[in-house]
Amino acid sequence: MALGMAFLVWIAAIREEDPIITRNFPQRVPVKIIQPAEGLFVVEQDTLPTDVQVRIKAPQSVWQNLTLSRIRATLDLSTYGVGLHDVPIKIELLDRLAVVDEVIPSDVGVQLDPLAEKVLPVSVNVLDSPAQGYFNRVPISSPSEVTVRGAAAAVEQVATVSAEISIDNSKEAVKKIVTLSARDAEGNIVSDITLDPKESLITVPIDQRFGYRDVSVKANVVGQPASGYWVSSISVEPATVTLVGGPTVLKDVAGFVETAEIDLTGATEDVVKRVALNLPPGASLVVDENEPNTDTGRSVLVRVGISALTGGRTMQIGLTVQGVRQDLRWSAAPETVEVILSGPLPILQNLAADDITAILDVFGLSAGVYRLQPELIHPDGLDVTGIIPDTIEITLTSLQTPTPTATPRPTPFITPTPVLTATPMLTDTITGTLSITETTQPAHPPVSPISTPEIN
Repeated sequence: MALGMAFLVWIAAIREEDPIITRNFPQRVPVKIIQPAEGLFVVEQDTLPTDVQVRIKAPQSVWQNLTLSRIRATLDLSTYGVGLHDVPIKIELLDRLAVVDEVIPSDVGVQLDPLAEKVLPVSVNVLDSPAQGYFNRVPISSPSEVTVRGAAAAVEQVATVSAEISIDNSKEAVKKIVTLSARDAEGNIVSDITLDPKESLITVPIDQRFGYRDVSVKANVVGQPASGYWVSSISVEPATVTLVGGPTVLKDVAGFVETAEIDLTGATEDVVKRVALNLPPGASLVVDENEPNTDTGRSVLVRVGISALTGGRTMQIGLTVQGVRQDLRWSAAPETVEVILSGPLPILQNLAADDITAILDVFGLSAGVYRLQPELIHPDGLDVTGIIPDTIEITLTSLQTPTPTATPRPTPFITPTPVLTATPMLTDTITGTLSITETTQPAHPPVSPISTPEIN
């Protein structure tokens, strides 16, 4: 009896020092789901709980060190067959002095059905149209097929796997990663299935229709602003328009069209005008049918910035094309661009045309017609306020390999050694007078006569 009483007193003392506390764990515990046996599928798997609330009874000292990593929650479906089951959520505590008092929810109703699957092609639905004068080709899906898995009844309902994509008046090929959806014969989305993969890369090729051509718009600016002012910027909206006409007409278009003249004579502020385009004979402008004012659609808006002279200069620069393959040759329209620069006057006054380079990078491009924006390299301290036009049409064509011809070998002959003479060259960079005196030394110096001293 004495030993028993001592033990009870010891237990009471321990509990007084380290009392038992029952409370909810402050974080929700994630649930690990063990999938059912092969050949079974969980109906409405998305409704299964992903975490639970756990109420734990443990000494205060254990609570101080109890973390989420020491609690495990599992929903094990591997031992169940076809049918509806109430599956308990099992909690494992890695601290032996802690016990589970309550789990919310403690069990889950799970419906298991036989698993079925089938492979279906991806059907791409293009929701809208490309820009006027363009058409889209057959869309391409990568991958082109997906596997549909799920309850046998749900899989049986799936008629198509659909991908919907918008091309939104684009003039170039559209590439997007699209989430796929399984649909029945009436177009309704089928639930209780999974798709593998869930997404697909959709490519919609877009080409220009025959008889249409995109060209840049170049503002035709004439006259000079008032004294003390300069043209600081020129912009055209839209910068590119689409022409329609016969193939012979469009073939002769140089890749750009000019606007009607915009007179800047005496201007002291920005000039904003809507002007018509000087179209080549036989060509017309494609007008957006959705444009409320059709007259607006047949002209462009030109904004010419006029600024007080703080340092500005406009230069005409030839194009430098880099990255051309050896089996190709190039041509550009236009072959030069006008560059509007601003910056310190001393730099602008000493600026030469070869100090600025307008580069078109065609690296990796094959034969064809491309529209590229030039990259400008200029001295530090200057700002580029405009490039006219800002888009260049460049054509890459294949070179025909010439047939090698036999070249007769020249007959060797001996040429006499030329007499080298020094010829002074004068260039426009030499400001002084250059005088070169040539002295010729004789082959053998003359023998001086021996002078005989006079004997007195």
